[in-house]
Amino acid sequence: MSEQIDPYVKIFVDKIDKTTAKELLKNEFNGEFDVNSMHLDNIIVEARNNIEAKKGPEEDFLFWPIIVELESESEPNALISETSRVLEMLWNSGFPAIAACDFENLLPWNGGIDRDFSQF
Repeated sequence: MSEQIDPYVKIFVDKIDKTTAKELLKNEFNGEFDVNSMHLDNIIVEARNNIEAKKGPEEDFLFWPIIVELESESEPNALISETSRVLEMLWNSGFPAIAACDFENLLPWNGGIDRDFSQF
């Protein structure tokens, strides 16, 4: 990648609570949360309630109840790979999820924005 990307991702997740999100992430990464954060080798993963939830239209992902945040200080390709991994894990678990970041176009289904969630 030649252009600089912001090494931060927000993934908005619907039909889930924070406890379930944290359990799924713990299992996926074989890690442990310290309150809301899980520090891994090359990434920090956080799961938190979206304070904007229910303040807007339900179909607008910005108002979905949970936000999973990923941040990396290492090379961008690691963050792209781990973001794709989290999205796929959430989708395979039956939860709609959409990523907001500088590299959505490099993620499956453009970060989820192009995915049909009607079957979820």
